[in-house]
Amino acid sequence: MIAAFQQAQARGQIPPTIDIEAVSLITSLLADGLTVRRALQADFDAERDVTAALRVIGRLLRGDINFAPAPDALSPSAKATP
Repeated sequence: MIAAFQQAQARGQIPPTIDIEAVSLITSLLADGLTVRRALQADFDAERDVTAALRVIGRLLRGDINFAPAPDALSPSAKATP
């Protein structure tokens, strides 16, 4: 997936500022979540949920969603706020 996104970025289809590795990870996480929900949720609506996931991925690839964590958010000393 990373290679495909990098090729699209090289062709100018994805802005150069997009973190392709992060988008790839988020895409995989969304797909995993959809797979689990399909297996466990009797009323899973594939058309609705896949469409929503694709919209999120599209917005990530366009740069419409800023998903970069705060600089200290990933440090071991970062504390969750209630």
